[in-house]
Amino acid sequence: MAPILIKQPVSQSREHLLRVNLAGTPGGDGASDLVVVSGYAHYDLELSGSADDDMIQIAYVAEILVGPIWVRLVDVSPTVTIAGYANVEADEADMMLIRVTSCNWELPVPPDPRRIRLIVNLVVGGGENAMISSLAYHLVARGVLEPNQVFDEN
Repeated sequence: MAPILIKQPVSQSREHLLRVNLAGTPGGDGASDLVVVSGYAHYDLELSGSADDDMIQIAYVAEILVGPIWVRLVDVSPTVTIAGYANVEADEADMMLIRVTSCNWELPVPPDPRRIRLIVNLVVGGGENAMISSLAYHLVARGVLEPNQVFDEN
């Protein structure tokens, strides 16, 4: 069965950003900024187990737009982990499995905003009452930022 695509979380927490200008530093390769981003993506019932059988594992692909706007992006090193889960009938579930299996990134082309899109592959088992409620993300990105962004207001 193909994974279920979740295009955006229900909400995201305020991101924490650290910006370092790389102009003139060794290894900068002409890129002007290094940005560290961390935050949380929240879900309601979108990432839950099978309604038919708690032994069935449901695969998901969750997309999360994160960080500032980029003109050019050289590289990204992302990680995503499960930050919250729930089983509203734990005494009814024989099995529960929640797992992040991979995390990749892409830079969308216009007309989408030129923000990093995390593409997270997940698996949820344990029946319809088992669910992931939030994901934590952390990444380091290097490239050229869109000018005039105010980082202390993100």
